[in-house]
Amino acid sequence: MKIRICFLLIIISFQFTYGQTLPKVSSGSIVRIENFQSRFVTSRNVDVWLPEGYSANVKYTDASNTFIMGSSMGGLISAYALCEYPNVFGGAACLSTHTPLAAPNLINEKTDVEVASKFRDYLEKNLPKANTRKIYFDYGSLTLDAYYKPYQVKIDDLMKRKGYDAAHWLTMEFTGTDHSETSWNRRLYVPVLFLLSSNSAIHSINNLIVF
Repeated sequence: MKIRICFLLIIISFQFTYGQTLPKVSSGSIVRIENFQSRFVTSRNVDVWLPEGYSANVKYTDASNTFIMGSSMGGLISAYALCEYPNVFGGAACLSTHTPLAAPNLINEKTDVEVASKFRDYLEKNLPKANTRKIYFDYGSLTLDAYYKPYQVKIDDLMKRKGYDAAHWLTMEFTGTDHSETSWNRRLYVPVLFLLSSNSAIHSINNLIVF
């Protein structure tokens, strides 16, 4: 299966300052929005990459064209945003989600009952109706990710009880990967394909080609 993806990329800008020249791209252009105001991030510069042929006259603001993605605590926030704003987001990707909800030195046999279960209680009450939105989870097996599997399995059980099917919910385990930007970068195409593909029932990443 070959899937061609074209999407609007918004970069929260930390490294550029006022007056600096924006980086050039080989296809398309970058436009800066200064002091961008949002309910989701504090006021800051936002650099928007516009693909070649992108039409500013076409509105892409509906939920079917709007997704949120985050890793670690950002995974928790992404799930929260989908639950709180299903009219805004068509799906969420939660990479290496910090499901224990506790610092590593505080994770013990009481963590699930006292802390982590509260997140599942929230999802139970607030997840969008099954199969109306997409949600993706994943985790590795090294460093901080080594703690996640038992907690994610319980979230997976919840997703099954809620009635989510394979086209709208995917959880993947990446054995041998750690809790780092390098690991997330290497598998980023998996949640992107899942969220943006019209046929999202992905059971293996071996047959996916990105070009």
